[in-house]
Amino acid sequence: MEILEINNPDIKLSKCLNLKYQGITIFNDISKKPMNGEFNVSGDIIRFKNGLLHGGKSPDGNDIPAFETEDGHVEFFENGFLHRENFPAVISDFGDWEEWWNHGNLIYIRTSAKINVETEQTEGK
Repeated sequence: MEILEINNPDIKLSKCLNLKYQGITIFNDISKKPMNGEFNVSGDIIRFKNGLLHGGKSPDGNDIPAFETEDGHVEFFENGFLHRENFPAVISDFGDWEEWWNHGNLIYIRTSAKINVETEQTEGK
């Protein structure tokens, strides 16, 4: 199996399901206060701190994902931004897809999956 490694990839390649929520404060619809704690939404687990996606650390110091699905897709956010020290912040496709993020910036993708990269072309030029 061939491993593909991409440095400084285009963010369009990301498999992050919550990319649009980076740096966005989420409020409770009823109380109008920022979301805090862990929530189970249709089988997905979502964690917030002060309204921002944030997983934090377990008592033994392990990283906790801010978002995880039943099929093993995980996303690590720190204070609202995709981030994880020395490990991938997004893991998808049963571990075949890893994205390394640093404080909201996509740094590196490592995958054994095929990637279709479509190039945009402007007509008439």
